[in-house]
Amino acid sequence: MREANEAPKKQHPTKDTITQLRGDINARRPEARRILAKSGINPDSEEPQIQRSVINLAGNLLRKDLESGYDLLTKLPLRDYYLRLRNKFIAKGASEGLPMAIINIDLDGLKKTNDVYGHAAGNARIKETVRVAQEMLRDGDLLGRLGGDEFEGVVVVTPEDTVLLKERIDQGFRDNKVRASVGIAVVDPQDVQASTEAADKHMYTEKRKMKRSIKLEADLERLTHNG
Repeated sequence: MREANEAPKKQHPTKDTITQLRGDINARRPEARRILAKSGINPDSEEPQIQRSVINLAGNLLRKDLESGYDLLTKLPLRDYYLRLRNKFIAKGASEGLPMAIINIDLDGLKKTNDVYGHAAGNARIKETVRVAQEMLRDGDLLGRLGGDEFEGVVVVTPEDTVLLKERIDQGFRDNKVRASVGIAVVDPQDVQASTEAADKHMYTEKRKMKRSIKLEADLERLTHNG
């Protein structure tokens, strides 16, 4: 037990939190650059002061997004606001006896896209992923952005149709050349956390399958070349 006069230990952000924060700020750099350019400032300047201005403005844009509850880039509710909406959505659906499922969507290779082609290209991928996902879902379904490359949704669907729904989303992504892994799990209103973890686990299983498939294709192409 902590003594009465003992100060609480300072909580340091985890590595994952820092990585996500950097990613969220970097995702807003293109918008920050456009704002500076409109102000007559060259955002491509290598002067340290200009580059600091880009980062500071991107951070301010992120702060405004967090305060509003919505993501500037995708127009989706951000994590904290989305989770509140999700809990209300599930509670209402459960009270009406509606079957529901949680969907977890994670972009594949977004960091590599940002590193190789720039954050503007990464943002374009994010927006296209959201566009296609929303086309595959119905108007009453809920979709939110959990972090840089991760999205979650809640849909009204029978347990029997969850497989069909996932196949429809996967097919929509393939048709539009969107590289993302999708997990889905039936909602247990009495244990939403377990349902979320099940969807997350399913998504990571799909991601591993995709990585193995890509490696196999690369190996076959290399063998064909060498042959």
